[in-house]
Parts: sequence; C-alpha cells; structure tokens
Amino acid sequence: MAVVVVAAVSVGLVGCKKATTTTPAATTTAAAPAVRITSPAAGATVPAGSVTVNIEASNFQIVPVGGTAAAGQGHVHYYLDVTIPTAAGQPAVSAAGTYKAVPATTATWDNLAPGSHTFGVQLVNNNHTPLSPPVTATVTVTVAAATTTATTTTTRPPTTTTTAATTTTTVATTTAAAPAVRITSPAAGVTVTAGSVTVNIEASNFQIVPAGGAAAAGQGHVHYYLDVTIPTAAGQPAVSAAGTYKAVPATSATWDNLAPGSHTFGVQLVNNNHTPLSPPVTAAVTVTVAAATTTTTTTTPTTTTTTTTTPGVPRRLPASHAGRDVCRVCHETPVPPAPKFPVPPRTPDHTAFTDALCKSCHLGP
Repeated sequence: MAVVVVAAVSVGLVGCKKATTTTPAATTTAAAPAVRITSPAAGATVPAGSVTVNIEASNFQIVPVGGTAAAGQGHVHYYLDVTIPTAAGQPAVSAAGTYKAVPATTATWDNLAPGSHTFGVQLVNNNHTPLSPPVTATVTVTVAAATTTATTTTTRPPTTTTTAATTTTTVATTTAAAPAVRITSPAAGVTVTAGSVTVNIEASNFQIVPAGGAAAAGQGHVHYYLDVTIPTAAGQPAVSAAGTYKAVPATSATWDNLAPGSHTFGVQLVNNNHTPLSPPVTAAVTVTVAAATTTTTTTTPTTTTTTTTTPGVPRRLPASHAGRDVCRVCHETPVPPAPKFPVPPRTPDHTAFTDALCKSCHLGP
C-alpha cells in the first residue's frame, strides 16, 4: 500500500512597515511688484497732439510723493523718449521735460511731434529711487501727422477803387510778477523753546496745489528743509536726505524733537514734479533751540513773631531796627502789615521825634 506523505510547508509572513513621507511646510513669499502699460498699445498709431499713458500696477501701493522709502509703496515715474534710469539708490529722474513723478496710474504728454515715440514707466520708492530689482515697462508708438485742410481763395479784381482806412491798435503787455517766499516765523536769530518748532511761510504770486503732475507755470508746492543746503539743480527733484526735507502743499510744517543748539530752517517753492522754479525761489532762517528747562522749587520755613502791645506803653522793637529812618520806611506810608504811626491812643504825633528819642522808647527790652 502506497503511503503519500504530504509535507506541510510553513510560510512565514513578514510584516511590512509602511513608509511615511513628510512634506516641508509651504513658504509664502510676497508677490513682487509689477507694472504694465495698458494703453497705448505697442506699435499703435495715435492721433497728433496729446497722448495719455495708462498703467496697471500690482503688489504695490501708490502714495503721495515724498518721505522715507517704505517696502511695497511709492509712486510712478513716466518717461518720454529716454532710457529709463535704474541706478540703485539714485533718484530715477531724467532731463527736464522727459519725465513726470506722479502718484497716479495715468499721465499725459502734450504737443508731441509726429513720428516714433517711446513711453516708459517705472515704480519708484517714496524718495524717487528705483525698487530693487527695478520694475519698468515701455511701449513704442507712432504719432500721426496733423491733418491740414487746404483752402483755395479766388480773388476778383474790384470794379470800384476804395481807399481803406488804417486803424492802429496798441495792446498793453502785462508781465506776471515773479513768485516769492518768505519765512514769517520763527524770526532769524531768535531763541525758541525746546521740543517742536513750526515753520510758517508766506508765498506770493504762486498757487500752492497738491504735489504731483506736470510742471505748470505759477503753481506747485513747498519743500521744507532742516540743516541742509537747499538743492536747486535745474530739472532735478529738489530733495535732500531722508528726514531733512518735507514736501508739503501748505504754508506751515513742524519739525519735532529738535536737539538744543543752532538749527537752519529752509524753504523752497517747487514745481508739481518737485523740480526748482526758474530761477529758484528760496528762503532760510537760523535760530537757536534752547535746552529743556528743569524747575526746582525751594520752600522756606516762615517764622511768625507775635508782639503784645499794652495801651499807653511804647512797642518794644527788635534791636535789628536801626532807628527812626528804618522805621519810617514802613510806618509812614504805611506798608502792610506795619500800621501807620502813631497808633491811637499814642500821642503826641511822632512826626517831629528824633532818632535818639525813637530808640530810647522802642529799642531794648
């Protein structure tokens, strides 16, 4: 009989360990500022005359011009037919008439000649310097020539001879008065109280308007300066180091927490685009800021002396009273609390009494 042997094979199952994958935490990076020109479109042909450039800025807050550079905010520089200046730490300005510093998403270029023109734009810090890295955009367009309408005039010879009378008209030409500025307070050379100092000015023949926009004759705003030489380079923003100037559309500005000592306050009337007038219009005064005053209060004890007077008996006075002349100082007027002498019922009138007689009665114990 055949015997079948079945061998049991034991299969060991080895437990498998599940692998765990750790994903690093996501890092959020602030989106970088960006700018694009929405109109005119690159390569377009635009009508002769004025051209308005419109932009769109993202991840960037457009604020009024001036002040210290702050991340994520500033204003816009618009350029015409120049290479956009992007030198780090330097004001991103070009020659006068080729750029505008504007806290807005639109700017207009007037009276453009027919032909090719390149419009540039750059987001800049509050102090006019480029962002890091610079953020710019450009488009090139063609400005069409102005359309001229030809007019043909036919002249027929007159049938009657007429003598024309000639009239001469004289037109008076009025020259506008030049802008001027003066500091009304503080006065030059004065000493002012420690702390804050407000500078007040008076501008004449000049309209003060909010900062920004193209330069326009007879209008602009005011730059106030502290302890610096007033910048007057033609066509360049009249700005100094951060903390030493204020761009203000008003006739007063306050400097806070001034250290004691000599300080020079300057002021300049500037164009809408922060450039000096031509010629520059400035004023300055130097004053002294006093040191803070410390007040010490000393209290002196008061001693009260009580004197008892018996009617009919001369009042005994301290030996420090040197005689009649000293007594008269207080008692003839009288000067309170000294009574006018004699005090009733004292008689006779003391007016004729001598110094020796006064001493004999009123001095001593």
